[in-house]
Amino acid sequence: MLWPKRVNIALLCFGANVIAHCDRVSISAAVPAMMREYGWDTARAGWVLSGFFLGYTLFMIPAGLLADRYGPKRVFAACMAWWSLFTALTPLPKAI
Repeated sequence: MLWPKRVNIALLCFGANVIAHCDRVSISAAVPAMMREYGWDTARAGWVLSGFFLGYTLFMIPAGLLADRYGPKRVFAACMAWWSLFTALTPLPKAI
């Protein structure tokens, strides 16, 4: 290896944070278009965003418990794969 293992871990964590940040920003940027398309008022859009962030926050505790039990590498890889799968499936309901 050209650098210590901790640099690889730091780079992976940085990449995961970039992906998570992009998803959080993209849902906020998509809200105006969703409001127009579905006829939502600002209160309904607020509930949708709150639901997203509440779900995002509530899964932090189970993810931490799973990381304690199975190890952070496995849980991190599984979470990133799961997150990426559902991000890729996001446009499907519109296509159907």
